[in-house]
Amino acid sequence: MRDPKNPASPMSHGQSAVIEFPQKGATRRDITTVEAPKDEKAERARVAALTGGCTAKQDHFARLIGQEQMLKTPAYKVAYDAKGMTDKTCWEKACRLSGQGKVGARIEYYVTQRLEQEQVIALGERARILERLWVEAEHADAPGARVRALELLGKVKGIDLFTGTPEVVDTRTAAELEAELVERLSKLFPSITN
Repeated sequence: MRDPKNPASPMSHGQSAVIEFPQKGATRRDITTVEAPKDEKAERARVAALTGGCTAKQDHFARLIGQEQMLKTPAYKVAYDAKGMTDKTCWEKACRLSGQGKVGARIEYYVTQRLEQEQVIALGERARILERLWVEAEHADAPGARVRALELLGKVKGIDLFTGTPEVVDTRTAAELEAELVERLSKLFPSITN
């Protein structure tokens, strides 16, 4: 608990926060002290842990940039009360805010989360398409449809049956290649090779 004679004294671990509410026209003796409920403090601690130490507005700003892919200035205007602020002021504050360590880290967290989610969706769609191609390859009525489905399956990354380039094998010896090279160079530069 705070020292009543020294309101700026630090609290020891595990003590409740004291909030003072002065009444209008009150003297120092008339100030009423009210302790914040313990569950409210626990809720604040839980929110701080979930938001990476950011305030609710900072977290909202970071989420708008990282997940929603908004630009910094519009995200700042949505997350903060920017009425009466010029675009330049909003831009400056947004840049300053996004440069803060914990806010920047939170933006990166949301970007990573969005990219992982997009990857999961893409993998799910890929699996669904491959499954439909297998069904088509095995059960299509038209032989051409079955062949086309098998061709598309063969072109899938990882299978790569039809995407390789043909291998060209040269059977000439080193002496034959050297003789051909000297002949071609002598045609291009007759004065140098003689």
